[in-house]
Amino acid sequence: MSYTPSRKPNINIWGSRLDGNLLFDGVSPVLVDGTSITPTAGPLYTLTRDVFANVLTISPGVTIRTNGFCIRCLELIGDATTLIHDNGEDASSILPGQELSNAPTSLRTTGGGGTRVTTDSNGTNSTGSPVVRSFGGSGGAGGALGIRTGGTGGVCTPPAPPNYMPDEPLAMICTRPSDQGGIGYNGGAGGGGGASNGAGTSGSGGGGGGTVWVFAATCNYAGGIQARGGNGSAGVSGNASGGGGGGGGMVRMHSRYYALTPVISVAGGTGGAGIGTGLSGADGSPGASYMVTLRR
Repeated sequence: MSYTPSRKPNINIWGSRLDGNLLFDGVSPVLVDGTSITPTAGPLYTLTRDVFANVLTISPGVTIRTNGFCIRCLELIGDATTLIHDNGEDASSILPGQELSNAPTSLRTTGGGGTRVTTDSNGTNSTGSPVVRSFGGSGGAGGALGIRTGGTGGVCTPPAPPNYMPDEPLAMICTRPSDQGGIGYNGGAGGGGGASNGAGTSGSGGGGGGTVWVFAATCNYAGGIQARGGNGSAGVSGNASGGGGGGGGMVRMHSRYYALTPVISVAGGTGGAGIGTGLSGADGSPGASYMVTLRR
C-alpha cells in the first residue's frame, strides 16, 4: 500500500545522523551508537540499536537484519542483491519457529510456531502463538490426518481505539517507538503444529514475521525489504502432517524521493508437507506493508 500524506511531518523523522556515514560491506564491523556490529556468515549484520545515519550504503550481496530496530538516514543506497529484513524463523524437523521477542528497545514481538507432535494428537494439537497490537498476518493451521485436525494458527489482534492507528502514515511515524512516547506495534503470529496418530512425528509451525521501519529522505535502494513469516516443517516420520506457515509481519518504508524502488514482501510462510497420509500445513497469511512518500 502506498501513501502520500496531505501534511508535512512535524518531527525529524530522518533522525539525528549521529552515526555519520555508514558502510555495511559484509567484511568490516560497523559502529552504531558506539556499539560495534560485526558481520556473520551470509554476510549478515544484525542490528542491536536504532540507526541514525547520514548516508547508509549496503554493498552488493549484504543483508541487514533489523531485529525490530529502526533505520533512519538522509540517503539509503543498495542494489537489487541487498536485503533488509526481519523475517520469521523457519521450523526445523525438531523445533518450531521461535518467536522474535523484545530486545530492550526494539519493541516488537512475534508469535512462535506450534511444536511437533509425536503422540496421538486427537484433541491435543499444538497451536501457534497469537499476537496482540499487530497489523501482521495470522499463522496457518497445521495439516490434518484423518479425523485429527492440525493445530490452529495464531491470530493477530490490531490495537483497539483510541490506540488504533488509522490509515494516516504520520500517525505511525509518531507512535512507533514506545521509548519515545509511542505504543509500538508487533509482527505476525505463529503457525500451528501438524497432526499425528501416534505412530509418526508431525511438522512444527513457522514463526511470525517481525517489523521493519525504514526512514530514508532519499531512497537509492533497489534491494528487498522483508518481514516474511517462517516456513512450517514437513512431517518427519510415519503418517504425520506438516506444520503451518507463520504469518507475515509489517514493513514501513518512508521517503520523500524514490530514485529507486525497493521490493517489499510481507508474505506468510509456506506450510510444511505431510508424510504418508498426513496433509500439508496451510500457508500463513500475509502481513501489512506501507510505502510512504512524504512531502518535501
